[in-house]
Amino acid sequence: MVFCCFSSEPPEKSSWKEGSAKAKWDNRLIGMAGNPNQFDTNLMDAPCKAPLPCCCTFLLTPCCGIPTCYWRKKALEQYGNGMEDYICTQGMEYDCCCFKPGRMGDKGSM
Repeated sequence: MVFCCFSSEPPEKSSWKEGSAKAKWDNRLIGMAGNPNQFDTNLMDAPCKAPLPCCCTFLLTPCCGIPTCYWRKKALEQYGNGMEDYICTQGMEYDCCCFKPGRMGDKGSM
C-alpha cells in the first residue's frame, strides 16, 4: 500500500515558496489539521475496518459514481444537514476556468 510511505504526522509548514499562492493554500489546509470535526475512521484505516463498503466503492466507481454519491449523502446526513451542506471538494480547491467550488449549485451558491 502507498499509505505506508507517508508519515502520519501532519506537516508543520508548506514546502512551497513562502508567499506563493500554493504556500497560502497549503498553510490554510495545515491550519485545519486540528479540526475537531473528524470521522471516526480515517481513510488509511477504512479498508481494514469496513472492507465491504471499500471494495464495493472501489469496484463500482469506475463504471458509475453511485456508491460515492451514496456514501457522501450518508455522511452528510449523519454529521450535518444532509445534502444541504454539500460543497463541491469541501470548498478546498482553487477556482479553475469554469470549475468554481461553492458557486456551482452547491451550498455556497444557494
